[in-house]
Amino acid sequence: MKLKVTRLLFKLLSSNFVMGELINFFKKKWERWKLVTQEKVAELIAKIIITLLLVSLLSVAFLFMNLALALYLNSILDSFYQGFLVVAGIYLLLFLIVLILKNTRWFRRMFYTIKDPATHRDTD
Repeated sequence: MKLKVTRLLFKLLSSNFVMGELINFFKKKWERWKLVTQEKVAELIAKIIITLLLVSLLSVAFLFMNLALALYLNSILDSFYQGFLVVAGIYLLLFLIVLILKNTRWFRRMFYTIKDPATHRDTD
């Protein structure tokens, strides 16, 4: 009896039907994986495009605000160029402050630390 069951199982496992079913199973799994991956890539590309668009719009608004500030300072200082120099000086000063502070512990903790979403604590 045991020998008959073993032979029957061997025939079933070696038959084309089982192999065909296994191949179909893995083909379906592969197709599903491809679809899920394509969907995730499409979502990521959409998020990147929207982020780039928002950054571009914010950059243009920031540029015009800086131009408006420089022109306003020009009118206050009664000059054609001093307002632009003041705005450039402000950015140069900010650049130097960041350059000096970039290696301090406070700066690294503020900008380089990743917070664990589960505990809301810093991870080092």
